[in-house]
Amino acid sequence: MTSQTLARTRRTRFLLPMLAVAGMLWTNAARPAPAEFPRAEAAANSQLLSVAIDDWASAFAPAVTGLVGTPGRTAFEVVLGGVFRAFDAYGLAGTHLATAQRLAIADSDIETAAQIAIVRGEVALIRGDYASVEVLSGELNDFGRKAGLAWAEAKGEEYIGVIDRRRGRLDDAARHEERALEIQQSLNDAPGIATALTNIGTIARDRGDYAKALDSFMQALAIRERTNDRLELTLRNLALIYRDLGDDATTRKYFSRALEVASAKADSANYAATLGTFASYLADIGEFAPALAAADESLAVGEAIGNRPSVGFSMLDSGRALLGLQRTAEAEARLREALAVGLALDQHEIMARSRVALSEAALANGDRVQARKLLDETFASPQASESKPLLDTANLHVALSMANGRWSETFHPIYYRGLKGGPLDIDADGYKHLPDGPGLGVELDWDWIDDNTRSTRRTPAA
Repeated sequence: MTSQTLARTRRTRFLLPMLAVAGMLWTNAARPAPAEFPRAEAAANSQLLSVAIDDWASAFAPAVTGLVGTPGRTAFEVVLGGVFRAFDAYGLAGTHLATAQRLAIADSDIETAAQIAIVRGEVALIRGDYASVEVLSGELNDFGRKAGLAWAEAKGEEYIGVIDRRRGRLDDAARHEERALEIQQSLNDAPGIATALTNIGTIARDRGDYAKALDSFMQALAIRERTNDRLELTLRNLALIYRDLGDDATTRKYFSRALEVASAKADSANYAATLGTFASYLADIGEFAPALAAADESLAVGEAIGNRPSVGFSMLDSGRALLGLQRTAEAEARLREALAVGLALDQHEIMARSRVALSEAALANGDRVQARKLLDETFASPQASESKPLLDTANLHVALSMANGRWSETFHPIYYRGLKGGPLDIDADGYKHLPDGPGLGVELDWDWIDDNTRSTRRTPAA
């Protein structure tokens, strides 16, 4: 028997009793209980189980190194991280994986350290720990350069691209994701290619480049239909594209499939993200009661597993649904919670959309000054240009609701692209007129959007 085989055998003999104990703890902790949201209840029970396992493992961990050496202790910490990740206990998973990575580096095992850093990056993204993601991205790029690990560099580029996009730096995000795709294609790594394509498609959708977004998502779908890896997220992204294009039937078809796939998996983070996005769609089309139910379930799951980005979006869409149901006080409280999460994460989409919804709540309360202040804050954000026609329409509503609202800034008509009928045009007498349709009163011109989506102009990074 070789020394490597012996080491693996020792680790296996050691780990099997630990996993057996984990199974017994699961039997005791995961007791069925009636709950409004069973998935959230299961996730909460998983946290209790994980704490019990961690208490046992922490007491035993110091003896592990003496029994099986540093590589064995590293494997022990990796197994614990994997167990806690499977149980949606992402905080504990991150702690044990960080220990494993530190041990691997101390043992000069750079390849293992890089593999662990990739998993740590996924965990940190779920938790909204963006500072750690940035550090891990740098480490992965460093591992890639020093040890020739192209796959590590690809994940480093992918992770920093995700952070740049969430913070509104779309040009930087696109550059990093394109580099990740280039490396993954050179490695012929199908799951990695699908992830990079998904991220590129999301950035393109943010920019209004629906043709590129749809093409990227369809390429990712072809891969994920085969692998079933994160398939629900690609289906959700396709639903969002067709929502933006005004195709309700296709939107519902993709959401239905996404929810079916997400419900069949044990990944609570992706389930919450998929359900939360569906809630946003329902709020968009005025189905406020089911939107509230979906958003609140997504929120319960997100809070149970500590997924702060998901919590922020779910609070936002719960607030929007409450606003639609004319439960204004509850809506305002929930939207302020969403804004606080967005500010804490420095996640611009949550911040901008929360402020716009809060401005609607302020108008409903007759507080025109606060509504105008919130819209001004939204205009000042880096993502304001992405929603400028709709934001200008909302601004006009506020201006005309004020006793001294006698004027409104007007920009070149090119900035009002995508609205049907020129609702913000100035008439022959120099006046703007408030659109009188439902909501903001405007209708998006999807034919114009389709006909004029050709390419994206990117400003080179400084």
